[in-house]
Amino acid sequence: MMNFMINEMRYPQTVKEDVEGKVVVRFTVNEDGTISDVKIVRSLSPEADQEVMRVISKMPRWTPKMVNKTPVKSDFTLPITFKLK
Repeated sequence: MMNFMINEMRYPQTVKEDVEGKVVVRFTVNEDGTISDVKIVRSLSPEADQEVMRVISKMPRWTPKMVNKTPVKSDFTLPITFKLK
């Protein structure tokens, strides 16, 4: 997941001047490993939020949570930090 995020995430050019912080995103990992219901829980800026939603929606399938050897839906919350170098 981290390699995918590092390779795909682009710092939005429109906010590059002075915006740093975290975007917190919540999403559902379905029984088949696909991601759905992507929502921003904590916003940084509209551009940063949009970039996070774009990357999360592009992620490859995850391994779903298993309960009694049966895949089930599960929610996942992920903080993503935008920091200028």
